Amino acid sequence: MSLRFTATIVDPVTQKREDLISVGAGPEIYASQLYEHSVLREIGLKLLPEMAQERPNLEYSGADLGLLDAELVVLCEMAHIVSQQTGIDADNIKERATAMREVVNEAQRMGGSVDLW
Repeated sequence: MSLRFTATIVDPVTQKREDLISVGAGPEIYASQLYEHSVLREIGLKLLPEMAQERPNLEYSGADLGLLDAELVVLCEMAHIVSQQTGIDADNIKERATAMREVVNEAQRMGGSVDLW
């Protein structure tokens, strides 16, 4: 199984959710190996460590999207340090974070939200 990171919008009339773009946030093992690792909090991240929950079902919207984007930038910049602590390849961390930023940016552009499941 894989963690999915999806930008969605809600039709104001029908309240139906529409997925805009979706990417993998990593295999489920990333919940414990990456997102739960203390190094993320040590580099100042707050939202990404929430993804450590087993079977997370999280939604980010509004100001949280800006914070999430900023945290993904920090994760890219600090990927080599995170890699040393977690054993996950730095390039893989950067690729995932960059793809997740695309989802966040699309949600911001469309006035939507980002769901993690």
